[in-house]
Parts: sequence; C-alpha cells; structure tokens
Amino acid sequence: AYSQGYLYQPGIATEEQARSWATVVEAVHAAGSKIFAQLMHAGA
Repeated sequence: AYSQGYLYQPGIATEEQARSWATVVEAVHAAGSKIFAQLMHAGA
C-alpha cells in the first residue's frame, strides 16, 4: 500500500484489487492468450 512506484499504479495487494482483475484475465483467456503478474519492488 505504501510502496507504489507511481500514482494510481495497478496492483493485487487487496482482495478488491484481485477481484477487479477478473474481467481482464477472462478477456485475455477468451482471446487464447496467457496472462501473468509481474512482481515489482518500488524501493520502499
């Protein structure tokens, strides 16, 4: 929550954020592609 690299950075730090990605993931899978989460450390 406190180590964002930039303002409004998307994430999966909370249940609400994780649920919000469901539509995106389903659309990517429906298009026949794979999706992954890239881990990032903002230095905080």
